[in-house]
Amino acid sequence: MEMIRFNSGPAQFAAIKSGSIDVAEMSSMTFLVGRSQGIDAKIFSIIADISAQNILVAQRDSGIQSAKDLKGKKIAAVQGSSAYYGLMNYLSQNGMALQDIEFLNMDGAAITPAFMKKDVDAAWHWAPWCLKMIAAGGVAVTNNQDIGALGFQVILGRTEWLKGNPEAAKRILEFQGRVSKAMKDDPQLLPKLTAETLSIPVEMAVRVRDLSVYPGPEEMSSDQSIYGVAKGAEDGSAGLGALLKKTAEFQISQGIVKTAPDLKTAIDAGPIKAWKTSR
Repeated sequence: MEMIRFNSGPAQFAAIKSGSIDVAEMSSMTFLVGRSQGIDAKIFSIIADISAQNILVAQRDSGIQSAKDLKGKKIAAVQGSSAYYGLMNYLSQNGMALQDIEFLNMDGAAITPAFMKKDVDAAWHWAPWCLKMIAAGGVAVTNNQDIGALGFQVILGRTEWLKGNPEAAKRILEFQGRVSKAMKDDPQLLPKLTAETLSIPVEMAVRVRDLSVYPGPEEMSSDQSIYGVAKGAEDGSAGLGALLKKTAEFQISQGIVKTAPDLKTAIDAGPIKAWKTSR
């Protein structure tokens, strides 16, 4: 594989549309935004449950302790991202809207430096960057999991690519299975690799690991798991399908997306079914 780095999911939309990338990883919330904009791609795997690692971090002297304290304050997030989904949910649950704050739509790489320079009063961001803000004196106010704004980091493929490369998609799942086993056999494996890749302390990398759940292919192939990729894919009755349905309904109600994404073709269960059959 040729790996290409992007700083956020929305930044990948144009590359997917043009066909310059075949497979991408992003949050399930971001995927729905892209799909509503015409991205012809389907989810076929889940990397992690990232709900707890999307955190609202406030400046210690900002006076922000609850949603009402955000009124009129400068709050940064990546529009369309998992963090933005958390922010919108938090405001809605407390009778507020985006207009009640000074929202700053920033690139993911720019948020932490802006926080460090106190250019923003608070930021809703994902790990490890939110943890860097906390380590620098920021205060964690809440997170996506605490407010029920659940979301997964997913792997998706262009529809055309998935049709022509079913074996490649299955092999990605097989690789995930080996990684899942390796992580269980050596709990320090992921923190070590994360620390090396992102140049962060191992202790912070351990925190990133502990804030996430990493389902393997076994869970993704189960009809009973919330991480199931097969059952409920079309009607939104279970697993990933249910999560996408709930997320899309909220995004539409809040005007995050103008066009309802087609959920019936949002998931390709073929690769996980092929993986299960080959066991």
